[in-house]
Parts: sequence; structure tokens; C-alpha cells
Amino acid sequence: MIVFDDALFLHQENSSQRQFQVLMGEISIDPKNEVNFQKNMTHNMKIAKRDKFAYKHIIFPSKPMIYSESFKDIGVNLNSVFTEGFYHPEVIYPQLGVEDYHLHDTHINDIGSFKVVSKVLEDIGYPLLPEPNYLNKKKHGDLMKMLGNDSLENIKVINGFKKMPFEPKEYNLNSALKGNTGDIKFLFNKDSLYNRRLVLFGDSFFEFSLRVYSLIFNEVIYLRNPYILDDIVRILQPDIVFTANTERYLFSVPDSERDKPWFMNYFSKKFNSNLLGEEDRRAFESIFSGRHSKLYKEFLNNLHDS
Repeated sequence: MIVFDDALFLHQENSSQRQFQVLMGEISIDPKNEVNFQKNMTHNMKIAKRDKFAYKHIIFPSKPMIYSESFKDIGVNLNSVFTEGFYHPEVIYPQLGVEDYHLHDTHINDIGSFKVVSKVLEDIGYPLLPEPNYLNKKKHGDLMKMLGNDSLENIKVINGFKKMPFEPKEYNLNSALKGNTGDIKFLFNKDSLYNRRLVLFGDSFFEFSLRVYSLIFNEVIYLRNPYILDDIVRILQPDIVFTANTERYLFSVPDSERDKPWFMNYFSKKFNSNLLGEEDRRAFESIFSGRHSKLYKEFLNNLHDS
């Protein structure tokens, strides 16, 4: 862990999260990662064109890069991993500032998440989003937890548009899954800005921004995977799909053509279907039955009536 300018930064020398060593140029990135990334983008674009949904890929800047000028002032030079080999017309590397990241957490906050989704929606032709409302809350950041410290950070959390609070209904695999591999989440908000289905393939930067996306779209489905899963989108028939990599995961990009099948996540001892709650099971059974199925339509009607 690195503590600098009142902010905490992830740094684990003996694991895959050696982001400072990479950002400082002490470790070189294998060129195969750029090759895999471009192959994955070709894979994603092919599916988006076939199924006719709007699509963009987001690369979330690593938190240290947001503080790069401050690090430079003390003689530490950091260079972005997002280099020419990762450029693509459908990739967005958003311009964010220190106000967009939690001090005690690895991730962007709701303010940053809203900036990102506003930029992406603008790029695919949506009108300017209205200004959201925020509530003041306290958060125990993931990096502070790693230090074993109970200190809380004051944060702002999105609480709807035009003084209309919202509370999306969430369904997830948390009760049956140990860890985050194979994670799926489904959020429904009947008071959203748009009656559209958004599917997100990405990592925890998406996961911890789901409420922000749910404010805008009435159905948001998140899967922890860095590229589009063909079988999934064939069934879900999304209106919009976003994929994402956090910048530090560009150190190790899987090949969509050679990666393990998604269903293998549920053959692991880390998944126990018997622990899945009936309400969550029903939700996932319904959405994966197809948008035109009787089961899904009944489930949707119940959500609107609740």
C-alpha cells in the first residue's frame, strides 16, 4: 500500500497488482496484451454489428495516473499503460480528476462514474443528461480495509434526478458465490430516464458504478468479464453494451478466442447454487429466458407493480 497526499494507492509487489512497477517502467508489458486487446475489440465489434446494439469500450484510468503530477513533484514519474497499441475508434479513456476517485478506495466515485457515462452516452448520440442529486454518506474504502483501519471517508452518492430519490431493485449471485469470478448482477429501476436494457462486461469499476447506470436505464445487467460473451447477448438482446478494462488490467489481457467458457465459473467450489436465494434465482431465470418469454414478461409486470 502507498499513502500519498491523503490518498491510498494499491501496490502489491508479489502479486498481479504490481501497477506502480509497470507505471514506473520497471516491468515491461508483454506485446501479446496489445494483440489480445485488439482481437477482443474486433470480436466485440463483430457482435455489436450483427446484433445492432450501440457499443463502446471504456478504459478506466488507474488512480495513480490521476495523481501523476503530484507524484512527479516528488521525483516519481508514471507513464500510462494506455499506449498506442491499445487505441481503437470505439475506446474511451475518460479525462478524470482527483475529485472523481475515492481517497481510501481504488475506484472512481459516483461523481466520476456519472462523468464517464455522460461522455459515453454523448458519443453514441444520447442527449445531455440532467444534473443528478447527491447525498452525503460515509464509506469504508477497500484500501483502508486492507490496512485494518476503521476510518471512514466522506463521499457523495447519487440519489436520483430532480429531487426524486430512486432505489433500484438488485438481484445478484452474492449468496452463492465466493469471490467475484463469475459474478452477475441485475438492477431494475422503473423510474429510470430511459426504458432501455444496458449490458455491462467489465470489472469492479463497473460493479461499484451500477447505481449510477441504473439511474439512467431501467435494466442494467453486469457480468464480470472484459469482453462480450456471445451466448449471453444472443439471449439478453441488449439495446446498449459497454465493455471495460481498468487500466491496470491491461497488464494481462485474456484472448477471447482462447479464454475458458463462462459456464466453467459455476463448476468451481467457489459457487454453490443451493445457497442462491429464491428471489435472485427467479430473477436470473426470467431474464435469461429471453425478452419475449412468458416468464420474463410476468416477472417484469411484477416489478412494475411492486
